[in-house]
Amino acid sequence: MIFGDVKGFSKLREPETPVFLREVMGCLGAVIDRYDHSILYRNTWGDGIFLVVDGPLAAAKCAMEMQAEMEALDLERLGLPSHLALRLGAHTGPVYEAFDPILGKPAYTGAHISKTARIEPVTPAGQVYVTEPFAAQIALEGGDRFSCEYVENIPAAKDFGLLRCMR
Repeated sequence: MIFGDVKGFSKLREPETPVFLREVMGCLGAVIDRYDHSILYRNTWGDGIFLVVDGPLAAAKCAMEMQAEMEALDLERLGLPSHLALRLGAHTGPVYEAFDPILGKPAYTGAHISKTARIEPVTPAGQVYVTEPFAAQIALEGGDRFSCEYVENIPAAKDFGLLRCMR
């Protein structure tokens, strides 16, 4: 699972919001579309991104590509503040598909989704933080394509406890 948001979004001026949605979220959406074969579920709200991906390796590739595309955007040329930055948190664990009566379609739920959601708010802007299980899984599946370094045990958002995070 991947949770993400764009730090600085809440400080956008009203006229900047349509530009942000078109250019920034459009760019990130295009990356996600390239991984559609691996995306089991996607949702968004404002600047928020939630993805359930069929495996950590595809999730890692998608997350790194989203960061690269975000960093490549010329925000000032687009008329957006240059301090906008994507932060992503990823974790692997069991999730449950269930019918969401609010969305009116299948969605995913479970304790591991809640855990993933607690990583993103404490991830520094411009970074991808992952849990130790996620890092271990991509090391097993990805060989030398990815490497993670230990960051520290980070206090997760909403008093969720300490999470051993890698980047």
